[in-house]
Amino acid sequence: MFQSHTSDQEPTLEVLGEKALPTGNIDILLKEAVPIGVSRKILVEVKTGRASKGDFQQLKGYVDEVGKECVAGIMIAGDFSRKTVEKYGNTLVPLRYSFGDLNLNNVTFEEMKNNFSLNIDKNLDLTY
Repeated sequence: MFQSHTSDQEPTLEVLGEKALPTGNIDILLKEAVPIGVSRKILVEVKTGRASKGDFQQLKGYVDEVGKECVAGIMIAGDFSRKTVEKYGNTLVPLRYSFGDLNLNNVTFEEMKNNFSLNIDKNLDLTY
């Protein structure tokens, strides 16, 4: 568990890995460490390579299961189908990971770390 302390006015966050739900496991769960009233949560699903329609459906199911306490669902993947993102983009945040121009077949962990980035596709018209 990782705790983030931002300021006296902002909530402290806990980051939990592999949180079990009745329908499956969420890869990463961000939640308020000390909730007041509703315990707000952000669900994060991470996929290697391209995220499929089924991956988005899985995350949407988790978001629906958590209900009103879930303020966002984030899908992190190397690529997305535009059609799938357009279908789920109003409820789920797609983040594309990249290692720049690295050849991943012959690379060190340090090079991967230094070239890693997360981006929202600027060509998509998504409102959150």
